[in-house]
Amino acid sequence: MRWFRVYTAVLHDPKVQRLHPSTFKHWINILCIANGNQERGILPPTEEVAFALRIKPAEAEKVLTQLEGAGLLDRDEGGRLFPHNWTERQRGSDVVSTRVQRHREKKKREIKEMGENVTLHPRFSNALDLEVDIDNKKPLPAKNPPVGFALFRNWWMYAFSITEDDRYIFEQGKDGKCLSSILKVTDWKEAVCKACHYLVDADRFPKGRPTISGLKSSINKYPGHINGRADHFREIGIIPPDEVLLENWKPWNVK
Repeated sequence: MRWFRVYTAVLHDPKVQRLHPSTFKHWINILCIANGNQERGILPPTEEVAFALRIKPAEAEKVLTQLEGAGLLDRDEGGRLFPHNWTERQRGSDVVSTRVQRHREKKKREIKEMGENVTLHPRFSNALDLEVDIDNKKPLPAKNPPVGFALFRNWWMYAFSITEDDRYIFEQGKDGKCLSSILKVTDWKEAVCKACHYLVDADRFPKGRPTISGLKSSINKYPGHINGRADHFREIGIIPPDEVLLENWKPWNVK
C-alpha cells in the first residue's frame, strides 16, 4: 500500500477550488493513479487512466486536458503527464521500502561501530535482544526495570527513526523514569499500540518531536489497540508483519 502527501493549501488553491466537483474527484483519483504507477508520479497511457477512472478513453482524454489546462498536470520532456510539482511535494523518503532499507543499513553501521561494547543476551524469549545504551555505547546498569522495558525502549527508538527519519537519544534518567511509570500501569504491548498512534498523530500535544515524556502525558488519549490502522502502521514499518509476534520482531537487531 502506497501513500502520498496532500497539503491543506489545496483548500485555498484557486486552480483546485474552481474545478467542477466531478473533475475534482477525477483529479484526486489521478493523483492516486500517479502515485501507484510503476514509475511513481508519472501517469500511464490514457487508456489505463480511463480504466482506473471507470470512464471511456475519450472522456479520460477530456479530463486530462482540462487538468493540464488548469495547471494541475504537467508534461515531461517525453510528453508524459505528471501532477504539477509532484517531485517537490512528494519526498523520495516517503517510499517506505526505501526508507526502511536505508534505516536498516544505518543500524548495521552503528552496530558494527559499537563493536565490543555491544552485549547480547537472551531476554523474554529464545531470541537475542540488543541490550546497549545507544547514547553512551555502554552496557545498561544492572536494574530491575518493568517487564517489557527493554523491548519497548528498543522498539521506540527504531519506530522514532522511521517516523521522524532521525535518531532518538534515550535519556536513561528522564526517559527511563517515564517509561517505567508507563509500564507500571500499562502492558508493554498495549503501550506500543498507544505509541504507534502517538507517533503518527500530527495534532499530538505538546507539539514538536515525539518524546517518551510526551507519550506519558497523553497516554490515555490513544487506544491500546491498532484495529483499523494495522495496515498503515505495517506500511510505515513500525509494527511487524501479520504473521510475526511483536516480541519476536527485532528489526533493530540486524546483522
